[in-house]
Order: sequence, then C-alpha cells, then structure tokens
Amino acid sequence: MNTGCRLLRSFTLRVFITCLTGVALWISEAYAVDDSDNKYIVVAPYWQSDSTSYSFIAVSHPSLSDMASQIGLTLHAIQSDKTAFNEAISFTISAGKTERVFIVRTGHSIVNSTIIPSGHFIVGTSDYKYGNIIVRPVATYPFQR
Repeated sequence: MNTGCRLLRSFTLRVFITCLTGVALWISEAYAVDDSDNKYIVVAPYWQSDSTSYSFIAVSHPSLSDMASQIGLTLHAIQSDKTAFNEAISFTISAGKTERVFIVRTGHSIVNSTIIPSGHFIVGTSDYKYGNIIVRPVATYPFQR
C-alpha cells in the first residue's frame, strides 16, 4: 500500500508541474507585443519618401475631458522590410493642438526644419522607401490626468 500511495503522489506531482509549466508559458506569451504584427496595430498610416516626395501626418489632441492635458507620443517610421527608416521621434502634444510630422530624405530642398521650424521630422538617407507609421504613447495610460 505504501508503494501505491507513493506512485499516486508522484503521478499527481508530475501532472501539477506540467500544468504549472504550461500556465507559465501561456502567461509569458500574453504580454509579448510585436510591432510588426498587425493584430497589435490599430492604425498604421502609409508613408513614402524619395528625392522629390515626402509624407506628412497631422497629429491632433482632441482635448477630451477624460484625457490628460498633454500626451507624449513616439512615432516610428517602419520600412516595408520591417527596419527603421531612421530613429523614432518623440514629442508632447497639448490639448486642442495639432503637430505636423514630415517623413523626408536628407537634404530635401523644400521640406526641412529650416523652412518649417515648427514641424517634427523623421529624416532618412536612403533612396525611395515606403512603409507604415507606428505611434505609441509615452505614458502607459494617457487618459489619466
């Protein structure tokens, strides 16, 4: 009888450890976010840039009563091959305001920070490229004041 009890206890322990391992693996996957996976992206504006063209995005803060009066954002220009066009830009937008973001190549003759000092620029040095924009809040909960 002692052997039967020991076998039952060993079997129960193995089942428990297997279940615990499965739960741990399931939980760790629940928090993994992949920027290039469409199931985690709500809006992904298209952009393109070459020596004569550029892309423009207007970013607005609608000043809703439940939102913070200022929201920090980070914008990433991701190319079609899933690499960054250049480094992401971060800025703070105030309630009721609109900020302008331009995606251009280096040395663009018309659209640059000298001519448009109030704009935000993602400047790349490559030939014709295209992709999408990923926007993330700097704060975890931008609706909290």
